[in-house]
Amino acid sequence: MGHIAEFHQLTVRLKERLQEPFPSIERQRILDEVTALIDRRGDIIHLVKKPVNEEEKNLLREILSMEVEIQDSLEQNFEDLKKEMRLHKKQGSSTRKYSNPYQSVKSYDGMFLDQKK
Repeated sequence: MGHIAEFHQLTVRLKERLQEPFPSIERQRILDEVTALIDRRGDIIHLVKKPVNEEEKNLLREILSMEVEIQDSLEQNFEDLKKEMRLHKKQGSSTRKYSNPYQSVKSYDGMFLDQKK
């Protein structure tokens, strides 16, 4: 298998993997898979030479069209992850405020200070 064909195959696998939903439970495993595919593609792209026949040119055209979809999927998943992280952070602070509502109060109003002489 030529480098262009292998690169095309990895691109197809990456695109398919990114189109599947990212459930929270399996997110780390899926991100590891996506990272491995991207790393492998990065290794192969340096080995890809100029296409010599029409079949390789067609594969490269397909790769370029899939690349746009892959970038959009990656950006969307990144935005979803950021949104979920903000939500978790907000929920954590809400929980702390509920369990100790006077933690952030810095005022000493109404406090009696005994000053004996």
